[in-house]
Amino acid sequence: MRYLILALVAVLVAFVAYFLLKDWKPSLVEKESKVVETEKRPVRERNPTSIKRPVGQPKRIDVPTAPDAGFDSSLYGTIKGTVIEETGGGVSGASVSAFLGSRVVASTISDKEGGFELTFLPEGNYTIVASKKGFSDGSSENLYLRAQERLEGVLLRLVRGGGVEGRVTDDRREPLSGATIVLFPVEPIQGVRPRQAQSDNEGRFRFEDVYPTLHRIGASHPDCLQKETETISVSVGQTSEIEIVLKRGGTVTGTVSDENGSPIKGANIYIMQSSGSLHLGQVTVTDEEGKFTIRGLQSGTINLKVIARGYKTNVTENITVIEGETSREIRIVLSEGLAIEGIVVDENGNPIKDADVSASSQTYYASPQKTDENGYFQFKGFSEEETVALSVRASGYIPVVLREISLPTQLKRITMRRGAVLTGRLVSKDVPPSDFVVVCYRLDEQGNRHLEHQEFVNNSKEHIFTIKELQPAVYEVIVRARDYLDSTPTQVDLSGGNAEVTIFIEKRP
Repeated sequence: MRYLILALVAVLVAFVAYFLLKDWKPSLVEKESKVVETEKRPVRERNPTSIKRPVGQPKRIDVPTAPDAGFDSSLYGTIKGTVIEETGGGVSGASVSAFLGSRVVASTISDKEGGFELTFLPEGNYTIVASKKGFSDGSSENLYLRAQERLEGVLLRLVRGGGVEGRVTDDRREPLSGATIVLFPVEPIQGVRPRQAQSDNEGRFRFEDVYPTLHRIGASHPDCLQKETETISVSVGQTSEIEIVLKRGGTVTGTVSDENGSPIKGANIYIMQSSGSLHLGQVTVTDEEGKFTIRGLQSGTINLKVIARGYKTNVTENITVIEGETSREIRIVLSEGLAIEGIVVDENGNPIKDADVSASSQTYYASPQKTDENGYFQFKGFSEEETVALSVRASGYIPVVLREISLPTQLKRITMRRGAVLTGRLVSKDVPPSDFVVVCYRLDEQGNRHLEHQEFVNNSKEHIFTIKELQPAVYEVIVRARDYLDSTPTQVDLSGGNAEVTIFIEKRP
């Protein structure tokens, strides 16, 4: 009984305390105390990119921030304008995007009066595009914006559009999947850009919100001949229909192999006109089995030009093509390309063994070789239509580069001169650096400097360096190292051969 009485008393006390405290408010002193305590807490700065923007403000994309300084708005500008319709009234809820080339930099939604503002735009030449369901797109192009500049009064006009739909078939009325359809106004209209679509498995396509005017429409397909565009009229709120019939072209198939019958992968196949010039746009590449297929050809005869790395160029002539049919398979055999050979000798005519020789053309880079005991080298696999460059290096000799060598050519005799050797030592009031860079400038007759060589020296405990294969000439030498001042330019005469030099280098103060 005693415990029951105690429990009732506790409940009564809690009930009274609730009514006494529910309307209690802290005194002014208590409020000020709490404010002071709050102010003592560190304030956490908000990242500008995390601040939610009101409707109508752009969404910032990939905006960089300056280290420890937040966002540097001085690097950016603003474009402000209005999206309107034919009557001049504002269009709300339109999507507005700022393009730099093909990249969207910022986007926003127009407000209830059609207004929009794109901020934090880096300097550049902009295209601003507005779009909304039921309207054709409106745009304003070539708006060059500078940093800290604000462009205002940009008008993007939306026009209520119509639709275009249709079907693409071949001349047998079979649907063509994957055809490319292009639609554009007959007369250019500012802000109206060409439209493009792909046909589905049933050959069907559809354009919505098309600007109401007379348009041209055309289609293309890899298996078919190119066709002249047709005209189609588009009206507001209506859908125009059209069927586009493409004529299937002829097909040529074949294989490319070497003289041993091995397939050649990656050979380029070009169609040549009767004049011998290349027919641009008609090119294919052989697959791993050396096979190729060319479609969409007109009836007649064609010539094929085959270019492959390491082989002579081949031209196969008078291939018969019949529209809608596949010609017999063509087998093209490529022979090994032309060779370039030579010998490498010193100034006395003695052969230089183990010289490193490399050869390359516009389409082929041969594996480097070393000369044999007679100084001889040979590279094969070049096309007669290209020029070849040779590069030769040998220890102790000045490198030689020969460019634009026409093929075929006779045996090349390459003479190499011995290079000068520069040796040097660093001295300093303190300990000289063990890691440093030696920069050699060659001086011409007028005293002008030409950068000839840079030598990176690492962990030189003796603080010395050796530079080989320099052209005999007069040089200025500078040494650079971390925590040291650049050395005073030291002139060295290597025109008569080798030389030694001592260079003083001083630590930064």
